[in-house]
Parts: sequence; C-alpha cells; structure tokens
Amino acid sequence: MLKRTICLVAVFALCFSCFMSASAVMEEEDIDMELLFPTVDDTPSRDKKDSDGSYLMTITCAGDFTIGKDMNHKDIFGAALKKNGGDVNFVMQNVRDIFLDDDLTLINFEGTLTNSTYKPKSKTKDDFIFSAPPEWVSVLPDNGVEAVALDNNHVRDHGEEGLRDTIDALSGAGVIYSTPLESGVFDYKGEILVCMLSYNCIDRYGDDFHKSKYKDEYSESFLSYPTFEDAVKAEIEAAKKIYPLVIVSFHWGIELWNKPTENQIKMGHAAVDAGADLVVGTHSHRLQPIEVYKDRFII
Repeated sequence: MLKRTICLVAVFALCFSCFMSASAVMEEEDIDMELLFPTVDDTPSRDKKDSDGSYLMTITCAGDFTIGKDMNHKDIFGAALKKNGGDVNFVMQNVRDIFLDDDLTLINFEGTLTNSTYKPKSKTKDDFIFSAPPEWVSVLPDNGVEAVALDNNHVRDHGEEGLRDTIDALSGAGVIYSTPLESGVFDYKGEILVCMLSYNCIDRYGDDFHKSKYKDEYSESFLSYPTFEDAVKAEIEAAKKIYPLVIVSFHWGIELWNKPTENQIKMGHAAVDAGADLVVGTHSHRLQPIEVYKDRFII
C-alpha cells in the first residue's frame, strides 16, 4: 500500500543520524550555559563516517510557511514585499544560511502556488484564503529547502485546481513534497533514502476521515481502515519496510496553544511505535515541547 514516491538527488553531505540544534536567550545569571550547551571540540565531519560506521545527518525542520496574499483580508505581504524591493527571498534572510548548511530542510508549506481565484463554498468571508504566484516557488530551492509537507488546512484554499497548480510548481522546481496520496523521498546518491509522510489530522481522528468531504483526499486502501490512526500506522509500517529513515509530519493540535493535546500525544506515540524515526508537528503557531519517546524525537 506504499504511495507513489517522488525522489530527488541532493548534493549535500551523506548522513544517517538526525541532529537538531536550538538557540535561546536567557537572562538568569545562575544558569550554567556550559551544562546546557557543552562545547564539542571534535564534531564529526558530515562528509565522513562516524566511528561506528554511521553517517551524521543534519535535518532542519520548520513549521508553517505561508507567502502571498489572502483573498479575504488586507494584503500585508504585498506591502512587505514592496519594502524589500520586490524580492520574495526577503522572507528567508534570517534562516537561509541555516537551511543551506544542513543536509535536509523540511517545512510545512501552508498555502497555494496558483493564480486561481476560485473560492470554495466552504470558505466564509472571514476565512484566510492564501495564494502566491507559481513562480514564487523559487524561494524554496534558492534558500535551501529540499522538501515540504503538503497536507494542512490551507492547501485547498483554491480547491483541487489550486492544489494541482501547487504540486506542479513544486515538481517543476525540484522540491520534494508529501501528501496523503504521495510520499516524498530524499535520495543521496542511492546510499541513504529518507521517506517523508504528511497528514493533516486537526479534525480527522477516529473515523471522521471517512466523511464525504474528506474522501477524495485519501486512497481506497487508506479509507479501508476503521480509524485515521490505524490507516496512518499502516502506512508508516509499510514505508519502514523499505526506507531506513521515515519522517512523519502531522498538522495537528490547537492554534495558539503552547502544549500538545491528548490526541497529539497519542498520535505521536503511535507513529513512533509504527516505525517513525522523527515526528514533526505543525499548526499551533507556537513552540510546543519536544518529547523523546523510545529514543525518537517528537517535535
């Protein structure tokens, strides 16, 4: 039941282990910064094998990424773009070096790359409806973004046509994407394959994904399972049988919450139990805790 895969050969350092880095500003004088962030003198080079024969891989994961205008509200992005000389790359200026220096950058692309003006009937006048010109897809590869998760509550802001336009733009730019119908695969010279799966599960837990308004978003095999959780676990298990590394992106939780919901915790654990090596969460627009579960990160 594996999905059709999209592969891309990357020209970055070969690797196997996932490392994450974080920075913080702390004012408390009694915090021992050396204990929190110990100095490492002999960091393994990413282009060489570590002492145990594995490769060191640096993966950067970012949350919701939205560019362009909103059909129902004032175009604040256009104003910011004008201030920056019309160069859409301004949105990446503070993270570009990080994205270019790693081996794989994965973000959640929350919006559309389309010129469509179609507005679904389900969208009210207060809803956000995002779109950007397809040519703006260049902001991703030009700034070191190799892959995007493409299942969230805005990928269909302009219906199926808008989603198809977005997928066409990403494919044309060589950006790996993953949806419930297609997995994305990061391939480095045929040595290490990283499979990426993505799921919007804000309102899909249990058997809710069987509702008619969602059915076109899933394969027949996915819909054959009684619950959303069962279907996702089955796909992760199938992917893990083929790929050495599996990253699962979930669009989940409640916006503006700083803590995960019970459903998030259960879903994250279930993904790791099924074989996920890394679980990445988006949607809350806030930083939430990082959990280490069975030696795997849920972030």
